[in-house]
Amino acid sequence: MQNTQETTPSTTRATNKQIFALRKSAVSCQLSVVSCARNRAFSLLELLIVIAIMGVIAAAGAGFYNGMVKNVEIQSAGKALASDLRSMRSKAMMGALDDNGLSVKWGARVVNEGLGSPQYYVLYSTPTVYADANKLNVSTTTLPMGIKFDNPIDGAQFDIIFSRISGTTTSAQTITISSAQGTSQSVSVSTLGTIY
Repeated sequence: MQNTQETTPSTTRATNKQIFALRKSAVSCQLSVVSCARNRAFSLLELLIVIAIMGVIAAAGAGFYNGMVKNVEIQSAGKALASDLRSMRSKAMMGALDDNGLSVKWGARVVNEGLGSPQYYVLYSTPTVYADANKLNVSTTTLPMGIKFDNPIDGAQFDIIFSRISGTTTSAQTITISSAQGTSQSVSVSTLGTIY
């Protein structure tokens, strides 16, 4: 049995109109390359909007990245300072001799010369205090740019000296390191010599 479909004049006209519209758009697209390409490309306004959005995202990402880098630098500087202090305490508790063979105390001088000046600390050995003529500097460590000591304050300095064998200090001290973004880290030394 054959399936025959009846066609009425109205369906034939609708089909013919659809075919004619498709052919007309294909011919006009082939004849006018400019309008055909324009239908498939981005406008200048669309490109500018995308570039502006990408610029806003990049600016926000750069600010976040810079803050994260400073935070890592502060944490790294704080950990290095704590490690150096532990090393000086360890040498004092072992009764380590300095390079001259003298029985000495071991310590650190934390120096904040003020804004624009290098912020640093000096590790040293001394028979008595930092000003002693037989003091020997072991190393000097400068903080990275943009990071400074909040304690000691600008123009100040203090010493942390660990006693031989006991590893104690004469006074408790807290060293605070900070950045311009407001991130900070503290390293504290108790009178028992504990560093945290």
